[in-house]
Amino acid sequence: MERLAHFLKSPIGSKMLMAVMGLALSLFLIIHMLGNLLMFVGPTAYNNYSHNLVKSSLIYIAEAALLFGFIAHLIPGIVLSWKNSEARGSEAYAVHTSAGHTSRRSFASRTMIFTGLVLLFFVPYHLYTFKFGPEYVSATDPQVRDLYRLMVEKFSSVEYVTLYSLFMLLMSLHLWHGVGSAFESLGMRYRPGVRKSGQLLAAGLMLGFTIVPWFIFFKLKG
Repeated sequence: MERLAHFLKSPIGSKMLMAVMGLALSLFLIIHMLGNLLMFVGPTAYNNYSHNLVKSSLIYIAEAALLFGFIAHLIPGIVLSWKNSEARGSEAYAVHTSAGHTSRRSFASRTMIFTGLVLLFFVPYHLYTFKFGPEYVSATDPQVRDLYRLMVEKFSSVEYVTLYSLFMLLMSLHLWHGVGSAFESLGMRYRPGVRKSGQLLAAGLMLGFTIVPWFIFFKLKG
């Protein structure tokens, strides 16, 4: 156990821990997005999915794991970013390496800490809003909470939809660099295909999450 703790404190161990937690959180986002898309199936399908999820005895374990995942992903990221910034010193913003090769650092990679901190605030807030929001009762089953109605209510506001979309854009920006970097930290050598796959996932999640609120908003206004 002591050796494991020592390894996780090392730069390589910290990167691997951050990578594993990042990929686990990405999986959570995929599942959450697919659940949101049940809105297009109808209120009953969406409410039953939400009811079965919330009423499961595993929900508390999942929530604790989610919180641990955020912390275990963010803290090593902050520490490594701080150490890398100190190591780079005055050359922190250099575009080329000493060997003359173009750096792979991008806007997405340079803003990872910022987007990560923003998401650390937004995701719990968003989940709290829906978990502890108004307790509407489903018209088809009085034992089921009508989360579909709450979702429609929230996304009827252009301010909320716009703010939600902005956070989804920041999430996509974080994943744009983060997914490919995570696989590389776990031993997969740099390959354009790995990076492209991560970017494709980021774009897909951005589309999947934002299509729901804007569809609801324009449907209500139309």
